[in-house]
Amino acid sequence: QRKFGAGGPFNANTPGPYRESAAVRGAGKVHSEEFKECVATMAQYVFDKFGKFPGTVPSIFILTYLQAHHLDLEFYDKHFTAGAYLETHARHHELWHRA
Repeated sequence: QRKFGAGGPFNANTPGPYRESAAVRGAGKVHSEEFKECVATMAQYVFDKFGKFPGTVPSIFILTYLQAHHLDLEFYDKHFTAGAYLETHARHHELWHRA
């Protein structure tokens, strides 16, 4: 209910940064019981095999994973409202990849 109810990120009526916020937010689907059982089974396997979860890295790393990449500004300009990325993102190539 928290994710799909009033104010939740997957509720079509929750405002958002997308140009089509209602369509994007409303596209989320509640996971089936079969899917939840599958995920739980896989997680239990990892725990049983490695004695912890996640199995191959220290658990504390889960909070610090990140992805670094160049933003596709044209994508954001097309699908998001103004302010979806920072000025530093807009100027990234100018600031970091000077010829």
